[in-house]
Amino acid sequence: EQTRHSSSDKSSSVSSREFRTGPGTEPVICNICGKALKNKYKVEVHQRIHTGEKPHVCHVCGRRFRQKDYLKRHMRTHTGERPHVCSVCGKGFRESCYLTVHMRSHTGEKPYVCKLCGKRFRHSGKLSEHMKNHGGVKLFSCE
Repeated sequence: EQTRHSSSDKSSSVSSREFRTGPGTEPVICNICGKALKNKYKVEVHQRIHTGEKPHVCHVCGRRFRQKDYLKRHMRTHTGERPHVCSVCGKGFRESCYLTVHMRSHTGEKPYVCKLCGKRFRHSGKLSEHMKNHGGVKLFSCE
């Protein structure tokens, strides 16, 4: 059975298997921007970007969110919950991305490199700060 985004459809760069949630399931397209998503629910949540709708409200501070998961993560700022724990030193973090950056302090990894002088950094923000030392030279033509 062929789908709109099958490998035989040369006009599409998106494979249907990337979006399938079950046999014969095709991606659902956002009628505002054309983005393909896995199902109708994902499209409804995605369309909140366009509408500005933020139905999930923090009962502590009143801040509003487009997605339930965003509210759940936000609640950690009020509860102090830090579920992402460093296996080396035991320090906890609210977000997994903060743990990832923290782990670099143990591994010594410095993935951000200045293309002008070769100096390396653990944090992208530190590289941006460093670029001011080069007189604000832009690394990309679109900047």
